[in-house]
Amino acid sequence: MAVLLLWERSRGRSSPVWGYIEQLPSSIDTPVRWSEQELEQLQYAPAIKEVGSFVVCCWAAAAASCGWLVQ
Repeated sequence: MAVLLLWERSRGRSSPVWGYIEQLPSSIDTPVRWSEQELEQLQYAPAIKEVGSFVVCCWAAAAASCGWLVQ
């Protein structure tokens, strides 16, 4: 789905779904992209721990798939 969306976006105004694509946000702010200081402002330890675990997991998966992980 993401590849299709990128392809339609690359077509610009000639895409039949350009009106919808144009309405999409250019970025999305999620806790996964927050700094440690911003996460601490949540003041909810379970959420902070969950976001931290998710980020570590994603980096480990990316590193392993790219061959960066040295065991």
